[in-house]
Amino acid sequence: EKVSSVFSESETASVIRSIRAKRPDFQLEEFLHLLRSYIVPDILESFVTGDLPSLKRWCSESAYRVLEATLNPSQTAGHVFEGKVLDVRDLDMIAAKLIEDHPVLVVSLTAQQLFCVKDVKGEVVDGSENGPENVQYIMAFTVDDTEKNPSGWSLVEIAIRDRNSTW
Repeated sequence: EKVSSVFSESETASVIRSIRAKRPDFQLEEFLHLLRSYIVPDILESFVTGDLPSLKRWCSESAYRVLEATLNPSQTAGHVFEGKVLDVRDLDMIAAKLIEDHPVLVVSLTAQQLFCVKDVKGEVVDGSENGPENVQYIMAFTVDDTEKNPSGWSLVEIAIRDRNSTW
């Protein structure tokens, strides 16, 4: 029994095998490149500009509800989102899990972004006009078999680990 547990399949290998059952051509490095160059910048740009329709395209229903609840009060109050993603870096896979038989890949990353929300008078109510900040995110993605988004991946969870000014 000890020998079989030493050589048993890791959780990461099990998750990748599960993804390849749906997508035989899946390659982890290509997925991480797709995240870094296209998916994550688009999600973050949608978030910092308050673009809920674009977020809906990328998110699972539960992830979308969380982001919508975060943005909706400002939008309802007529606030204006002024944001821009400047850079996404240090994107690494930190975990792979099977959650309710769904393969989930968890990544950490740092985004350099501008984020500022202004009220109807033009006064800053969230974020800063003083320059970019570094934000460390954790994001979880799963295979999306629907036609909802072009990448075939859906954001199932997002969290901010740290946020600090670059100045």
